[in-house]
Amino acid sequence: MSRMCEICGKGRLRGKLVPRLIGRRVSRRSIHVQQVNLREKHLDLGGRIVKVKLCTTCLSLYNKSNKKPAESKVLL
Repeated sequence: MSRMCEICGKGRLRGKLVPRLIGRRVSRRSIHVQQVNLREKHLDLGGRIVKVKLCTTCLSLYNKSNKKPAESKVLL
């Protein structure tokens, strides 16, 4: 759970990598994992500073607006 955004809950994506041979024959299937792009940000929530892991989508929304994103979700 440490590799998840604490605001939106975005985590890793799993899929399969399927290389093809001649025609449409499949040679093998291997698991392909895409990690979420996380950054750590120090937020001031009610007078105390909290270190939060944010995905870059939530971080850009936070930086564009001066509002704090979903404070109730951060203080779980």
